[in-house]
Amino acid sequence: MINASGSIRLAMVLATGLALAGCSKAPESETASAPATTETSSASAAASPAAEQIQVGLPTQSENVIEAKQAAKDGQNIVLVGRVKDFVEGASVLTLADESLEDCTRHAMDSCPTPWDYCCVAPDVVSSGTATVKLVNSAGEPMLTGLKGVKGIDHLVQLAAEGKVVRDETGNLIVEASRLYVKQ
Repeated sequence: MINASGSIRLAMVLATGLALAGCSKAPESETASAPATTETSSASAAASPAAEQIQVGLPTQSENVIEAKQAAKDGQNIVLVGRVKDFVEGASVLTLADESLEDCTRHAMDSCPTPWDYCCVAPDVVSSGTATVKLVNSAGEPMLTGLKGVKGIDHLVQLAAEGKVVRDETGNLIVEASRLYVKQ
């Protein structure tokens, strides 16, 4: 069994791997980019414990990922805005991409089944323009519930994360978010 600390590390490793991944053939369940529309999916997303910490509408003041990645300090409060790149299944962790990065829907790339992975952008550019967002509960612990589908959160949806900056040992930008804002 993995303890909470091990779960956090595992989620961070998975999120970092997702941020660095290139265009690849995704499993059948990942190729659909449309939000969940079945009553069962919508009901389970609405009942998610994470739903209480997610608001519809974006805040007026926020920082983009690239600027925050360069300037944000460990422990700093931040509101970070970008587009959802990837999710960590079973955890309230996602990768947020800077809005200046051109996702593959902006190109005529019919061969890319996963346009949200930014496979049409150089990997070093994607890496410099992404951050990890981890939704935490009031005790500061990560929530062990998925975010995809909750209040319309999906790949490439504009989202803001409000929380504290945490830098890992390699300097990656992680936001331990107490609240998420999703554009509808």
